[in-house]
Amino acid sequence: MRNEAPTALSEAPAPLVAKVRQALAESRPAAIVAADGSVRTLSGDAVAEVRSSRSETEAAAPSDAEPSEAGGESVAEEKEAQPAAKAAASRSSERTIARTLPGEAARRSFEPERVQRRTSVGLFAAGLPTAQQVSSGRATPLASASPSHVLSSSGIFRMKRGYDDYLYRHKQPLSFGISVRKEFGYGLSLESGLVYSLLRSDVRVSQNDESFSQTLHMLGIPLRVNWDFLSRGDWKLYLGAGGMVEKCLYAKFGSESVAEKELQWSLTANAGVQYDFTRRTALYFEPGVSYYLTETALRTARTVSPVNLSLQLGVRLTY
Repeated sequence: MRNEAPTALSEAPAPLVAKVRQALAESRPAAIVAADGSVRTLSGDAVAEVRSSRSETEAAAPSDAEPSEAGGESVAEEKEAQPAAKAAASRSSERTIARTLPGEAARRSFEPERVQRRTSVGLFAAGLPTAQQVSSGRATPLASASPSHVLSSSGIFRMKRGYDDYLYRHKQPLSFGISVRKEFGYGLSLESGLVYSLLRSDVRVSQNDESFSQTLHMLGIPLRVNWDFLSRGDWKLYLGAGGMVEKCLYAKFGSESVAEKELQWSLTANAGVQYDFTRRTALYFEPGVSYYLTETALRTARTVSPVNLSLQLGVRLTY
């Protein structure tokens, strides 16, 4: 029989190593430490029970660790979900506040109307393209034929001595002006300004067809009250009524200058439509009527008919 060198356990096959280790474990006595600190030796059956209990404990340990890991993951997920939950809660609160607070339309319906007191400045031109008016009569009333109405010793007086009647062809008066309007709320406003009017006439001597021109330059101060009775979007409709006083700055009959010292008073009424291009710029159109209470010494279109119609077109700037 040949003696063989012992084989190292690390060089032995794996099944053989497992059997050897199992045999050694079964042959060694097992001992445990009791709760009171004493060491006790266990028999084979007890060792099997201890081993089985240990295996069960080890088997249960991963299951306990898995929940802990799952718990950690759930905690992490909860931490990550907290900002989203807070954002959702804030959005919900904002929606709740939005539902609780009244809207702009509701506030406007319940709040009292605010009085708007804006100021506007307008530039306008007025006239009426109608047929020229024809009338006849003396250049000035005979009762008013005095040196106070004529700046020269010739001209009108000289013509009066030779001619009694004159034919007049009155042209439509033209007006240009600036207006200032102050609003007081509830559609009411007060308006004034300056109005320049040009009164022109062609005068012809009835007997020899001699003709010349007559011109009056008038400056007036109007005053009226306006009422905006309808407003839809950018469109506005309004009515106005008031009066105006005018003074003749310069009058010329033919080649002679005439002094008109009397003031001319009138009543005015108008209806207007306004379109707002922007919040501060608007275009407006006003048909109007004027009734003249007094006359000038020189015969004009206002002398023929005290009622005059006009069409006014202008631009209004609001501040």
